Amino acid sequence: MVIDLGDQDLSSVNKVKFEVWDQDSGWDDDLLGACEKVLTAGVKQDLCYLNRGQLFYKLE
Repeated sequence: MVIDLGDQDLSSVNKVKFEVWDQDSGWDDDLLGACEKVLTAGVKQDLCYLNRGQLFYKLE
């Protein structure tokens, strides 16, 4: 699955945090994992290793 977050202005922050949640019946959603990455200039792609699985991301 690809999710495009569109253009985001990240010039005022130095890191980004990704969280992946499941969707249950509304009140008992579970955090499947999270990772925090330091922002650098240029294109970056990497993997975040979650509790169950991986998240591939690309920042431009």
